Amino acid sequence: HKTGTVLATNVLKEISDFLGLKICRVYGYCDEVPAGYDVVIFEHSLVGSNILTSSFRGVHIIRDPRSVLISGYQYHRHTEELWCNTKPLVSSSSEDIKFPFVPYSREHESLEWKKRYLDDLQGMSYKDNLKSLETEKGLEFELDRYASWTIEDMANWNYDIDNVLEVKMEDILQSYDEVFLTIFDHLGFVGKLREKAQNIAKSHDLNRMSDSEIKANKHIHSKNHSKWESLLDDETLDIFTEKYGETLKKLGYT
Repeated sequence: HKTGTVLATNVLKEISDFLGLKICRVYGYCDEVPAGYDVVIFEHSLVGSNILTSSFRGVHIIRDPRSVLISGYQYHRHTEELWCNTKPLVSSSSEDIKFPFVPYSREHESLEWKKRYLDDLQGMSYKDNLKSLETEKGLEFELDRYASWTIEDMANWNYDIDNVLEVKMEDILQSYDEVFLTIFDHLGFVGKLREKAQNIAKSHDLNRMSDSEIKANKHIHSKNHSKWESLLDDETLDIFTEKYGETLKKLGYT
């Protein structure tokens, strides 16, 4: 979440349409590859060992955790996604709690975890909680919830899977054409197909978009690739570093 999912989906969907391939998107935890599809987008990178040990070529994208925090905070304050706008009106006697009371990425959590999450919302939706708070407190709210879930999922990923190409979102944004060529080489594209795929990718490049195109895209706030330096105050950054300083090092961010 907030690590280039929309970009990857847009590029691969257009390539799949061109080639006549079947593509699907999977939300939340998944332990079996959906049957009948050529391309699968795992929206939250929550995949079981059955998938990781199967035959496929994959690309896994991560992002600076500080940028994940900022991007999530900005997005969740305005998104119309159902889970983010749903009030926690669930009976305490419920035997299970699913979307939209919790986001898809947390449906696999225990019932006790889900109840604690809903109690913490204090009767308001996730979005309304964020909008009710000043920026500093809102960032802390996001850090204690969705940002932490994403950061911990990135930290717990197995980075030694031979058939998975590891990519940083920052590298895509800074060396867009080069990184996508590396991705397409990994996926086995050659010749004219490689060239066609690269032209499709270029049409989705943030740096090539006009200001009006960016303004019309609900997933993009600006061309600034790394906004955390200017948007995280010292106190919030100290809180973040205390909690995730070691994770930053593990993921290759200083």
